[in-house]
Amino acid sequence: MFFTITNYGRKGWIFGDIGCRLILTFDLMTMHVSVYILSVMSVERYVAVVHPMRSLRYRSPVCARRLNVAVWVLSLLLVSPCIFGMRQITGVQPNGEPFQTCSWTLGEPRVMHMYMTAMCFTSFLIPSCGYVNRV
Repeated sequence: MFFTITNYGRKGWIFGDIGCRLILTFDLMTMHVSVYILSVMSVERYVAVVHPMRSLRYRSPVCARRLNVAVWVLSLLLVSPCIFGMRQITGVQPNGEPFQTCSWTLGEPRVMHMYMTAMCFTSFLIPSCGYVNRV
């Protein structure tokens, strides 16, 4: 929503340098947390149905808390480059008027492409592989 607002606004990015870093970081982090929590829930349900007796060892509030903490820490680690890579920069519109934009500034443009490819793998491709049940 923040990027849509600023893309259609005349002045560009209005949330400052800190907002540039935090908004994208929180956006990506909550995306990863959602994907991973749903993946953990799916695996837990699979194990509970297929191996009901063995799964009792792992189905406890302590284990659930540990998994939740692990998911949040993993998500924070995966999006930490956004904290260092995103910056508010000043550009010039075609009419010569200056504007602010939130942009990736860490290394060359290919670094951002590599990071976004890694995000695709960690947030979509790997979690969607799932378990294949052989008959």
